[in-house]
Amino acid sequence: IFLFLLQFIVVMLCLFFGTKNGGVNLGLYSALGLGLLYLVFDIQLSQPPVNIILLILSIIIVTSAVEACGGLKLLIKHASRLIQSNPKRINLYAPLICYALTLLSGTGHIIYSLLTVITESSKQHALRPETPLSMSVIASQQAIVASPLSASTILLFSILSPYNIQLTDILIICLPATL
Repeated sequence: IFLFLLQFIVVMLCLFFGTKNGGVNLGLYSALGLGLLYLVFDIQLSQPPVNIILLILSIIIVTSAVEACGGLKLLIKHASRLIQSNPKRINLYAPLICYALTLLSGTGHIIYSLLTVITESSKQHALRPETPLSMSVIASQQAIVASPLSASTILLFSILSPYNIQLTDILIICLPATL
């Protein structure tokens, strides 16, 4: 049990420092934790998930680059304008926008800044914010399943690829089902 607790502490520390530093560091610390479990603690994997780690790392790098050059702020600005310009349709537009942003970015964390816009826009027009907020969060969670950039889709693809299932096959099912 001591060895298990030590392994658990290593994983938690890597996740803590990766989350604390954010961006590319989350992927790097995750890879470090996996490497420590594989090399130091001799946990036998059927095959080291190098492809998955590299795919996740590349997605994090691309997302960080988009954020660093201001592309994320631009997307949020346009999405905020669309939500604020159509307050009567906020129950439709807010979830669809959150779905699209999460689908394109591969992470649900992108919608945090939109949640305040949804709340303020609802309150300004005497609408209850609970409905568009809850629908937006659920839409974002659904988009994670359908996003070709999310870790869950990459993992599903890596599991199903020996059965000749392509990424397009997964997306053909997941996109309409989650939307």
